[in-house]
Amino acid sequence: MPGIIIPDARGGLVLIHGSDGSSIPVKVSVDSDGHLQVDALSSALPAGAATASNQSTEIASLQLIDDLRNALASVASDSLRSVIVSFPAADALGNIALRWYASWTWVGTQSSTPAGDLTVTSSAVAANRLLVLESVSAYTNLTRNIDLQVVVGGQTVLIGSGLQSANWESIIRTGQLVLNAGDTVKVVFYALTAGQTVGWSAMGYLVRTA
Repeated sequence: MPGIIIPDARGGLVLIHGSDGSSIPVKVSVDSDGHLQVDALSSALPAGAATASNQSTEIASLQLIDDLRNALASVASDSLRSVIVSFPAADALGNIALRWYASWTWVGTQSSTPAGDLTVTSSAVAANRLLVLESVSAYTNLTRNIDLQVVVGGQTVLIGSGLQSANWESIIRTGQLVLNAGDTVKVVFYALTAGQTVGWSAMGYLVRTA
């Protein structure tokens, strides 16, 4: 149709034309029902528009999540694998499933020691075990400096130290410490004279981790 004819405010009719940018008017097209016809010559999607490709990617990702949910719900032949990176700290010991295994003691004496420093070391904590260390003590028959130590993951940690207040008096450290497999307890006696007597004691208990 050649254009749009609409009534004006005075009851007359107005013929509407378009413009192509020149001074020549261009007829406006309508269909047989009088609907304005518009041709979209070009159209650019905005950034992030929901294209068919993007929607396919989203559908695939959602399906993977749904498949995992179904697999975990039914178990079926699937299994969920996890890796234990580290054991929890000592203050979390009561929150993990551990089984008591055995009491643990490390006691020894040595007389007629050579002059100089002397270090004694316990056996390492066995595989699949934790040692809950509750006390460590050491003494000499003559007043000397003594260090109480643990070796954790290859690093030596001082847990007690002091000069005996009198001959045969012990340097004592109490309170729970958790040692992992491979860790040890150490005692160091300093500046001994030849022929001194030394002694040490450590107590705790072992739990199984597997």
